[in-house]
Amino acid sequence: MIINSTDLILNMKRTPDVNSQEFRSFWKAEKDKCKNGIYIDGVFLSGFLYYHLNFFKCQLDIQEDGRIVRKLLNPYLRDNEWIIDGYIRQAEEAKKGLCILGSRRLAKSVYEASYISHRATFFKGTQNVIAGLNNPDIKIITDLVDEALINLPTLFKKGRVEDNWKNQVTLGKKTASGERISWSSIPVRNLDGGLNTEALAGLSPFSMVIDEVGKGDWLQCFSAAIPGFATPFGWRCSPLAFGTSGDMEKAGDAQKVFDEPDAYNFLAVELKDEPDVKKSVFISGHYAHDFPKDNKPLNEFLNIPVEKAPNLNKIIIQVTNPERSELMIDEERANARKANDASALMKITMYHPKNRHELFLTNSNNNFPKPEIEQWQEWLKDNYEPQVVSFYTDLESGKIKHRASNKGIITEFPVKPTSHKEAGVVIYEDFIEGLPFGTYVGGLDLYNQNESSDRVNSLGSYYILKRMYDPLGTFQYSIVASYSARPALKDFKETVIQMMKYYNAYTLVELTNTEAVDWFLERGLGAYFAEGLGVAKEANPFATSGYNTKGVKPTPGIQKHYMNQEVGYAKEKLHTKVTDTGIEKEVLGLTRVLDIMLLEEWKNYRSKESTSKGVHDGNYDRIIAFGHALMLARHLDKVQPLTDFKFEHQKEDVGHNVILHGAFSPQKRNNQQGRTNSIIRRPFIMR
Repeated sequence: MIINSTDLILNMKRTPDVNSQEFRSFWKAEKDKCKNGIYIDGVFLSGFLYYHLNFFKCQLDIQEDGRIVRKLLNPYLRDNEWIIDGYIRQAEEAKKGLCILGSRRLAKSVYEASYISHRATFFKGTQNVIAGLNNPDIKIITDLVDEALINLPTLFKKGRVEDNWKNQVTLGKKTASGERISWSSIPVRNLDGGLNTEALAGLSPFSMVIDEVGKGDWLQCFSAAIPGFATPFGWRCSPLAFGTSGDMEKAGDAQKVFDEPDAYNFLAVELKDEPDVKKSVFISGHYAHDFPKDNKPLNEFLNIPVEKAPNLNKIIIQVTNPERSELMIDEERANARKANDASALMKITMYHPKNRHELFLTNSNNNFPKPEIEQWQEWLKDNYEPQVVSFYTDLESGKIKHRASNKGIITEFPVKPTSHKEAGVVIYEDFIEGLPFGTYVGGLDLYNQNESSDRVNSLGSYYILKRMYDPLGTFQYSIVASYSARPALKDFKETVIQMMKYYNAYTLVELTNTEAVDWFLERGLGAYFAEGLGVAKEANPFATSGYNTKGVKPTPGIQKHYMNQEVGYAKEKLHTKVTDTGIEKEVLGLTRVLDIMLLEEWKNYRSKESTSKGVHDGNYDRIIAFGHALMLARHLDKVQPLTDFKFEHQKEDVGHNVILHGAFSPQKRNNQQGRTNSIIRRPFIMR
């Protein structure tokens, strides 16, 4: 149905009197406009947008007698509404969901309430679901919906046969005999931070809004809802998932959908400032209600000459002035910097993000270069295929070898208690014969065998790093193998042993308790494990002999030490390259990392405000393992450097014990009176 109009009812000076002949036909036409939309000068306004501007009412700030007061009014037409409505129509046409994340003060709750009240009012027999992560956020929306329904024109207004905004409101009427005839329903569901995973199960929604998706895990809850609207023809409704920027420490699911919308059947759009990048919808702080907008005729906003759109010329739209809002945002941030208030600066940046890279911020001191990490991850996804293997002992030769594995790798972070936690080993570069012991170093993060895998959200991780011995060689100071999984603990340890022996890797373990390393020592593998005192003294010069054991304890000092080293490793400027467009671009150290999931942990890292019981605010198993390998490598660079290594001199084959025992003992180095190349005189180990 095509409905042409010359104006909005909002701009009409009068409507037909209730006793006039035109009254019912006029309001029937208005109802049709709210359902089907209208064309004004050939430009389409959706039924929802028409309803929102003409019939939805909410409290707005206005100036009256020099004071700012709130009054119940129709919303203004802003570029915000125009843009969002366009995305909703795209999602509905594609039969996809729509995730919108962005600045605070976008009137998000108003838009959600308007959307639900519109669907419930004009579409009979429908369920229109309001969901959120907590009751206070849900109540803001339900209060707005309630107020809007009460203030509808009489001919649009429905009675209520069920009126419980904590569970469900059903619109309809009661007959004189007491029979309830329903028109539509508005189920209300609290996802309880993501814990109420079945909250949306059993519903059959025509429309759905999920509020503040950055405040918790919601995808598992959402999955329970999908059977209720999935059809052979696609999704019957286009769920709207809204989130505002702020402290996004619990925004893992929101970030997944934002970064990979197609994977979750959500609409993917090109970002305004990154035309080659497709994500979910981001609306920057420039569009926030805080900043004044310019009033323009709608035809001017749409770049249509007035002679072709005389009726659009009568409709005013409030348009963002990006230059002015940019100055206001910069001024806010500059004031926080002048006050040397890092916390205030973080909050200001969170509340009015300029770009998607400022969207998922936290108060958790993440110093990794997030935009560059994301760009490198995108490149790896398109250009790199990891080699996943399993190790075994060849019966004829007795040597450890590897073959292709079908186990794959874990690509979920953070893992959930119910996640599949089996995986293979990833090899980035094979072992190179002839290198001295200590060229390959490992970092090991074990887990408690008493904790069931289906009840915890952590993994065991083992990373092997090859130190620099040839500035022109491959994989210098790079990860050559990694393993992150949570099988039976004995199986995990056996895989670690095979990797350790294969690469001849000197390994530093996180020592949560003595049992973490005793199992290996009892099997005669102690020579592969580094003592922790030297590393501990680099983190804390006052570390005592209590550290003179295999591994290092996860103290806040140790954790800060390897976190600083990892951030420095990621940010290290390797060289400058010239892009295809002729622009010089610095290549950072993070490009040495081919492990996309370690990059993911870097990108999402959070630390605690209080570090009395540790630094990490979450399970960062890969960060811990790589951090221990990096700590050991940096320590060995000082006490046993590889700078004098001559490859052709390392041909003699001897047994493990001669080489391994005390090779890197600080005391032994002191006895050599400062000689730094003692390891060069030691033959390499044949596997």
